[in-house]
Amino acid sequence: VVSNNIIFGTTLPILIEDPIRGSVQGTNNWLQAGVSPGGLIASIFSLAPGFQNAATFDYTLTAGSSAIGTAAPLTPGLRPTREYFQNQIVARGFRTRLSARDLGALETTTVGAGIGPTDPPPSPVLSAQFIGGNVALAWPLTASGFVLEQITALDGSAAWTAVPGPYPNSAVGFSAAVPPPGGAAFYRLAKP
Repeated sequence: VVSNNIIFGTTLPILIEDPIRGSVQGTNNWLQAGVSPGGLIASIFSLAPGFQNAATFDYTLTAGSSAIGTAAPLTPGLRPTREYFQNQIVARGFRTRLSARDLGALETTTVGAGIGPTDPPPSPVLSAQFIGGNVALAWPLTASGFVLEQITALDGSAAWTAVPGPYPNSAVGFSAAVPPPGGAAFYRLAKP
């Protein structure tokens, strides 16, 4: 399965030597105009993918790239949550992806310093706002293993309890709509 990639520099995006033993399928890949997509459906075609500077290994996308915002939604376990820091030349450095909306290896919304192999991963950020009478909570894709918990007091008189899931997800993260508890409430993400 080949999805959400930029397949550049070839007129043959897929090659199966023995079609009886295997096939290639996928969706939402960037291909150069005029290339036959084979089993790659919903492909995006243009003359160039819109890299900043491929000659210097800068594969970030320019503002007008047709690969921005055209990724197919994937299940949380299949979405990339890390990407190279700068490019593949910077050994063992990565950045955390907050969304997975673009095609290719580098998301246009990813910013910040690189994280090395021995650095602790960054903690996910939980945001909250009132929408339609509910507390709308959201957190990034990188927190797929976390559980949303709530408590009514921080003085030790109550225990943290899990907010029942499942938590809907999108290309930018997870969310939960919680009815207001009628008093104070505090929320956190916890790693089981």
